[in-house]
Amino acid sequence: MFFKPSATIDMDQPSVLIAGDFTAQSWWCFFGKHGSLALHLSERAKITKVLFFQPFEMDFEPFLPRNAQIWGLLNGRDVIENIRRSPVAGRMEDSPAIFTPSLRLLDIKYNPGEKVQVFDIPQDILELELKFMIILFKLDDNLGDDRTCLYRIEVHGIPEDN
Repeated sequence: MFFKPSATIDMDQPSVLIAGDFTAQSWWCFFGKHGSLALHLSERAKITKVLFFQPFEMDFEPFLPRNAQIWGLLNGRDVIENIRRSPVAGRMEDSPAIFTPSLRLLDIKYNPGEKVQVFDIPQDILELELKFMIILFKLDDNLGDDRTCLYRIEVHGIPEDN
């Protein structure tokens, strides 16, 4: 069975990405080829990987994202100054959306042919031992539709207390 999100999906409820019912109809769609989504984590954590899911493998659907960036909101003057002196300083800038300053954790290319895609945070960022509370997903484009749809996103990491 092939599923394509219908125009009747509630486009105002991005919470389906993290708390959906895991059925093929649990998509979050927004109008346009690019946009941003922020996730506020329940506690600060060292982010180790990000996962994107689809309900099943799809070779090509124009509503799927193509390129995206994952950003972490930086908190604290000392943290910001330490990053400015580190090898990843070039990845720090004012965020493309609402958070400043932020650190670009990943540039990803979405592969619509895979049901689960895992994107590991680069080792040079992991070595900084940064803890984030807010993660920003900046979707740069999609595969050609006038709307973009996501099924499920997971952020994995080590809680600050560990």
